[in-house]
Amino acid sequence: MASDWLRRVSGVVWLLGRAQPTAHIASPTKATLASVVYKGVDDVRTSYCLATRAKLGDGVCTRFWSDVWISDVPLRDSFPRLFALETDKDASVAVKLGAGSIASSFRREVRDGVERHQWSDLISIVDSVFLSSSKDRWICDLSGDDWEAWFLSFRLSPAIKSLLEGVFCVAWWRIWSFRNRSIFM
Repeated sequence: MASDWLRRVSGVVWLLGRAQPTAHIASPTKATLASVVYKGVDDVRTSYCLATRAKLGDGVCTRFWSDVWISDVPLRDSFPRLFALETDKDASVAVKLGAGSIASSFRREVRDGVERHQWSDLISIVDSVFLSSSKDRWICDLSGDDWEAWFLSFRLSPAIKSLLEGVFCVAWWRIWSFRNRSIFM
């Protein structure tokens, strides 16, 4: 079984290392498989990013609007009208909370109506945030059944899913081995 996974992973590494999504490959089967694998990897990366969140420390490495750090979705999705006012869309949490006001980098004042409502909701959420001296960390909320449900939600052929699962298993095994060597040796 291990040799089967090794053969599959070797094939993916060859395809990902040698083929580009738009590159011409002599065999149309390889080109098609390469583009499907790239699409699958991109879908998995996007979904993984949605399942990963920041555990806030000093706020330097966490983006205020784009990263998931205070709720289950990025603040840009929860407060789209305020995000549209923002001039520094990649500002870190440390920069936004360290400024005199979160609105200090807005292109204009917050108006009444939806903007004012979103503003009051944002302030009530952010008021409870305190930065510490530790670094920001990233955690993945997928475990056990969540992982299986997450992975099965992709619309990919069973062969591609099997291939990607092999890549993930090898990657996690390598990470776990490195971690154990770092801690216990």
